[in-house]
This record gives sequence, structure tokens and C-alpha cells, in this order.
Amino acid sequence: MQMLTISVSTLLIPVILVITIAVFFIYKAFYDKHTNQVLESGETKKRKWIAPWGLALIVLGAQLVLVAGLMFPIYMFTVDSSTVASSQLSSDMPLTFDVNDKERFVIDDSYYEEVTTLSEDGITVTIYKSPSESEMYYYVFLGEIEKERNWPMSLCIKFENAGHDASLICELTAVCDGDKAYFKCEALAEPDVPASLFIGIKNGPIGGMSSDFTDFDKDVKLVF
Repeated sequence: MQMLTISVSTLLIPVILVITIAVFFIYKAFYDKHTNQVLESGETKKRKWIAPWGLALIVLGAQLVLVAGLMFPIYMFTVDSSTVASSQLSSDMPLTFDVNDKERFVIDDSYYEEVTTLSEDGITVTIYKSPSESEMYYYVFLGEIEKERNWPMSLCIKFENAGHDASLICELTAVCDGDKAYFKCEALAEPDVPASLFIGIKNGPIGGMSSDFTDFDKDVKLVF
């Protein structure tokens, strides 16, 4: 982001100055010609033209406003996505979660390094870690689950790490005609302290399932 801002600024500043100077001298030529005609004719009631330096300032200000308006959306679309995502998490909320059965979740792997992949009992999970200078590691888990077609599926996720523990349960019922489901988890973890992610699946409505539920149709646990 900083490199982009610097390069854009380095390119735009000379362009802005060149445009401003060019407008100044071109307008000044017409301004001087008009002034000489007024002096020669002796007519003083004609409307006065704006001074060249005044027009140059107006052109310069307009360009700066335009550049500021363009740079803001550029900044929004080029900001480091790992920073944005991790800002949603805290020690009080160390886990976020999303699931669907239509599209596989993806991340920009230029911001993350792959830690490991587990494929077991119809569940595939890939762990990514974002390099960070903060006191906490930032993990992203992308998963794929083989499920019963045309049947709801309930999912339980438990994350444990040095007191920063969280659990989530959900039922996928909105659209369940496919035989795959996909999920994405994001979590904060203490460095150099073992962490684990448990995934339990129940084929059917969520019913009385809770984070302490043990009668899953399939489950896996990752320790990292």
C-alpha cells in the first residue's frame, strides 16, 4: 500500500505542476493580449479577466481535489486484507466463522503462508497463517465438507488456545441441495502455544446440539 501511494504521488505531482504551469503561460498570453487591446482602445468598462496567477491557483486546487477523490477509493481497494480481517478479532472474540454450500472460500495467498492441510472422514481443512508483528498469530482455516445431498447439516467448531477459546454452532438449511459445504474460520492465537480446532458435523437439524455435544456423524481435530 505504501509503495503504491508513493509511486502514484511521484507520478502525479510532476503532472499537476506541468498542467498548472502550462495553463498559467497559455492563459497569460491571452490575458496580456486582452490587456493591451483594452489599453489601446481606452475602454475601461469591459469586464476584467482573472489574473493569471489566480487562474493557476484555481487549476491547482481543482487538480488536488480530483486526486484526493481518486486516491481514497484506490486506498480502500489496495489496503492489506490481512490487516482488515484481523482487526475484527480480539482476545474477547478470537474466532469468526462463515459457511455456505455454493462457493468455496478463497484468500489472497500473497498475504498468508500455508501451514498444513488435513483431509479426513470427508472433511478437508487447510490452515493459513498471516505474518504479523503483533503479539498474536492470525490464522485462517478454509474447509470443505462432504455432506448429505438435500438434507440440512449442523456444524460445531471449537477453537482452543491459551485461554483464548471459542465455539460456534450453526445449521445449514437455506440451500442444501448440494453434496458439499464450505467454511472459513479466522482466529487469533498466542505464539508458541499449542492451539487446536475441532470440527464436528451432524447430518440433520441442529436440534439440541451444543458445544458440549459429542454424538457427531463425523469429526476431526487439528492441533497446530
